[in-house]
Amino acid sequence: MRIPGPASPKIRFVAAAAAFATLYYVTAELTSSLAGDVGIAVLWPASGVYLGVMLVAPRHLWPALAVGAGLGSLVAYSHAGSSLDLALAFA
Repeated sequence: MRIPGPASPKIRFVAAAAAFATLYYVTAELTSSLAGDVGIAVLWPASGVYLGVMLVAPRHLWPALAVGAGLGSLVAYSHAGSSLDLALAFA
C-alpha cells in the first residue's frame, strides 16, 4: 500500500487557480445581485478581493492567482451576456 504524499506542484497550481477563479466569480455575481442594474462595473469588488489576496499570498502563488482571476473574469463576463471575444478581451 502506497502512503500518499503531498500533491504535485501542478496539482497544487490547478487547485489554487480553480479555487481563486471560483472566489472571483462568486464575488462578481454577488456584487451583481446586490447592486442590481445600476450601471456600475461589477468586477471592481472582485478585483479588490484579488488585490487583497495578492497582498497576503506568498509570491509563488501569484501566477496561480492571476490565472484564477482571468478565468473568473472570463466566466463572469460570459455569464453576463458578453460575447466570447469581448469576455476574453476584458479578462
